[in-house]
Amino acid sequence: MHAADVVLGDLSLAEVRSASAVLPTAWVAELDEDFVDEHAEAIDAFFRRVIPQLPPAEAFEMAAQCQRHYVLGLAHLDALHTAADLLIGSIRRLLDHMASVLDDTEPLACGPDAGVSQSTYERLRAAAATLRSIDLQIESPAPVEL
Repeated sequence: MHAADVVLGDLSLAEVRSASAVLPTAWVAELDEDFVDEHAEAIDAFFRRVIPQLPPAEAFEMAAQCQRHYVLGLAHLDALHTAADLLIGSIRRLLDHMASVLDDTEPLACGPDAGVSQSTYERLRAAAATLRSIDLQIESPAPVEL
């Protein structure tokens, strides 16, 4: 059995993404360190492959939770660089997603049945701009080879 089979089994990436839609990513924090140590390469490959494919909020949550494993059981696999790349990449995607959602609030502020005031809408747009400026200020490490 190939080491990647331990984590990925017969699941395609589409199946992993589909499962992530119904399974919380909290299981990552619950992984046993002995299991992580025993299957380090497969788990590392799984994190590197799956996290970039998840929706932004779930990718951020999983990247944040897997840091512990990179410091402990995956430490011999260029761990800090990989953990930083996964976390920073997920933060950037999350910031962009949040900014896009805030930019799309115009329909809430337009028309006679507006759900928010024009001043609230303008503050939301300003928040979107702030999120984008933060994203531009984050330095990304060199890309991790997948």
